Amino acid sequence: MRKVHRRLRCDNHTRQTFVEWAKETIRHSAWARAYFEQRKAAGHHFQATLRSLAYKWIRILWKCWHDHLVYHEAQYLVQLRAKDSPLLKYLSPPTPSSAA
Repeated sequence: MRKVHRRLRCDNHTRQTFVEWAKETIRHSAWARAYFEQRKAAGHHFQATLRSLAYKWIRILWKCWHDHLVYHEAQYLVQLRAKDSPLLKYLSPPTPSSAA
């Protein structure tokens, strides 16, 4: 069994906030839902998956802040398709009402 040690000398409130936010994004973000399903299919635990998703969001937010950009889900999905991401197989196809 592999043991993972988390940093104890960090802002636990902020870390937990990101994890809780990541959980909410599963309901509202197509790629976040696909990422969650991918990790679940790989056998990862629920909390580990949320922490991993939170880390992905932190990287996205930092890039947006650093480059003074606004996050656009559609643009992120285009980039996933351009890079032939493994998440594509977990993305549900767009519905006719959302394609218009």
